[in-house]
Amino acid sequence: MTRRMIAAAALAALALAAAPGAAQEAVPRTLQVAGEAEVAVVPDLVRVTVGVGATERSAAAALQAVAQGMAALFTRLDAEGVAERDRVTSHVSLSPVWDQQYGGSVPRITGYRAASGVTVTLRDVARLGSLLDALTRDGANTIAGIAFDVADPGPAIAEARRAAVADAIARARLYAEAAGVRLGAVLSLTETGGTPVPSRLMARSESALPVAPGEARLQASVTMVFAIE
Repeated sequence: MTRRMIAAAALAALALAAAPGAAQEAVPRTLQVAGEAEVAVVPDLVRVTVGVGATERSAAAALQAVAQGMAALFTRLDAEGVAERDRVTSHVSLSPVWDQQYGGSVPRITGYRAASGVTVTLRDVARLGSLLDALTRDGANTIAGIAFDVADPGPAIAEARRAAVADAIARARLYAEAAGVRLGAVLSLTETGGTPVPSRLMARSESALPVAPGEARLQASVTMVFAIE
């Protein structure tokens, strides 16, 4: 390589070093903010598991007692207008009952415990207390897993998402004004989460059994990135 070529290459390298923008684009100035919102929704359905348990000397007798009890519960559900699609068998179990003696003697079976249950979806929350009263009168001796829910959370979730975006935009405008910069276009928007947050809300009940379905607060959160000038 001649001295003239070496000198030309050195000049080119100096030119690139003096003008870095020619080799790479400038990193854009951005502002990243988070926004969140909650929307309160009163539950309009409830799921509860009710069942029958029985202990008898023989396994057959225990199962028969439970079968009769569950038949009575299904008859009551029919009378209360609970549709078949809103009831599903949750469990069926049968296990021996052991007489655990102390002093080293061998345990022996003294009977059998059978149980079964049905999970019911009730689409009128205010009727829960009266329904449970009726089912217990008809033989239900176990109640578990009461859960309140919203049949169609879509509109409330959409409202929470819109409010979360509005919250992020308001924060971005505030920060831009405080920093003395101008807010530009939205470069990205990411949904970062959304969960129901329960709170208590007493509901009227048609029976002596009080019912507290709570209030579902559907939460949405987003992260937005804006260009700034």
